[in-house]
Amino acid sequence: MSPPNHSDPAEQPPFLFAYENDLTAALASETLDYRSVKIFDFDNTLFKSPLPNPRLWHHSLAGRLMSPEVGWFHDVRTLSEPFVVCRGETTDQVPSRRGSSNSSNAAHWFAANVLHEARTAIAASDTFTVLLTGRLRSVYYARIVELLTTQQLQFNMVILRENNPSAPYPTTMTFKKDCVQRLLSALPLVRTLTLWEDRPAHAAQFQAWLEDIRACGRLDQAAVVHVKPNVHYMALAQEKQLVHALIADYNARTPRKPLQTETRLLRASLHLSAASITKLYTLFDVPADHPLPSQPANLVVKKMPAAECLALTARQRERIRLTATRGRPVHGRPTVLLTSNRPHFHVLYHMNAPLPAALPKDKDSLPTVATRLRIMGALRLQTVLGVRQPSDEDKPLPVGQMIVQQHPRLHGKALQQACIRLSQELKARGIANRRANAEQVKQVVVALDFESHNKNT
Repeated sequence: MSPPNHSDPAEQPPFLFAYENDLTAALASETLDYRSVKIFDFDNTLFKSPLPNPRLWHHSLAGRLMSPEVGWFHDVRTLSEPFVVCRGETTDQVPSRRGSSNSSNAAHWFAANVLHEARTAIAASDTFTVLLTGRLRSVYYARIVELLTTQQLQFNMVILRENNPSAPYPTTMTFKKDCVQRLLSALPLVRTLTLWEDRPAHAAQFQAWLEDIRACGRLDQAAVVHVKPNVHYMALAQEKQLVHALIADYNARTPRKPLQTETRLLRASLHLSAASITKLYTLFDVPADHPLPSQPANLVVKKMPAAECLALTARQRERIRLTATRGRPVHGRPTVLLTSNRPHFHVLYHMNAPLPAALPKDKDSLPTVATRLRIMGALRLQTVLGVRQPSDEDKPLPVGQMIVQQHPRLHGKALQQACIRLSQELKARGIANRRANAEQVKQVVVALDFESHNKNT
């Protein structure tokens, strides 16, 4: 057995990033006559990295998917086959429909304009080229190099995020700035730096920071090229498969706080029959010679402050908002029940004529006589998967308020300590802080002597 290492931490060699070794190797085999550095971001700048598709996922779930805990940007599967099939240029692939690709043609996955800039930079002998991304090197390095190979992109360096265990980077931006500073130190003849970035906030921060460097005389020219984000979504069926796998893996890691999902209604529209459109035109005095809309008119279900409302849009020239008093299925098909306690409808505006000056500014508050109106159409629902909303019984109790009701003299730090003690007591008794357990929690609050406990502590 080897003896324990009792050496002074100050004598330990400094932490060396893997990309620093790459930089040393790159410069050892080449001349140092580089006058320019060009740095390309990867995600949604050079590469159309897939994101959670809003056609499938409610924003409540999309946010969780992209968190480090669930791992859309921390799991190599999100850039790997069969979800991202990118095998180089082919001529026998049929372009896929927008928003759902299962094509293996690499051209679908790379942003053409940024790809051209990268190739031009790589071909310039006086330019040192870098791909710089905040993705973790330990997870994504091999796959990203593989993707670049499909386009024969040979950057001088491919840098992915690493962390010094004793001093981790707090943000991707701090990591990238540190990389740029190290590059400039290693390339003393460089006087021009250009960086491509898709995120507006990052682009603005980089531009301000590089301007400071230029003002100090280190660079003659410094520019940030802000790129409109490029996204290429996965095939819908494959994305569903991947997301369910990510959620299952997360729940296996955190069984006490699983990510629970439910189907959420994103939007609903009622495609009106021609007879119903004619009826509405007659009711609202649309001229008889006005043509019916070329596309089916929609009654779009919208949540309004007072009720569930239906909004008719026909060619965008008439906009009639109706409140439904009841909705029912036709031919036994299930539908959404729309009810209101205020049976009336509003006319927002009619044709191209401006609203009369006498009408109030709040055009949604124009009551009219209640009208019986039977309209027919096909109801179409678009649902997405979202994070399950807690029921009223699952919501936590306002324990601070409950303590004050029983012990009104507690406030400030004493109240904070009482809340901590109550939480510990509930945990010890196996009582969850949820509304369904309100009576049990109240009994614990009444039984505990918080004031004496605070005096003793």
